[in-house]
Amino acid sequence: MRILLLVLLSFTGLGSAAEDRPKFVTDVSFRTGWVSYRFRFTDQDFLGSPVWKPGDGEPPLLPNDAHNRAREALKRLRPNDWQLYSTTSIGLTRNNEDSQGRFYYYVNLYRLPESDKQSLIPLDPAEERIFMLTVLLNGKVLEPTPTQVHR
Repeated sequence: MRILLLVLLSFTGLGSAAEDRPKFVTDVSFRTGWVSYRFRFTDQDFLGSPVWKPGDGEPPLLPNDAHNRAREALKRLRPNDWQLYSTTSIGLTRNNEDSQGRFYYYVNLYRLPESDKQSLIPLDPAEERIFMLTVLLNGKVLEPTPTQVHR
């Protein structure tokens, strides 16, 4: 009897561990100036975010709202030069592996070379000048994590 109970508990544990694993993972790295950043988010990050599909009318969060939230996050992440970045694109997309209608905005920003004259922290002309942010349809900004400082 004890052996059967132990086996059942083992199988139950395996089943729940498999269900807890993410169904998809988005992993993107980029570099801005001397800092490398990494985005890593899974389907678990979308809990509480509304489901929307093309053809269902306007998305729950409009592009301008996503842009404003991304700019606020940029202020926190790059307090010394956030104002030197301009928005180059805002897109509404979903992970290819996600069929649930969990769309999100990606906001790409770019720091123009001319802005270096205004900055206390100039970038080398060869340095990357992009910054990317992800905004869920509930307004939550998924911020990238700094991973390495290059000097």
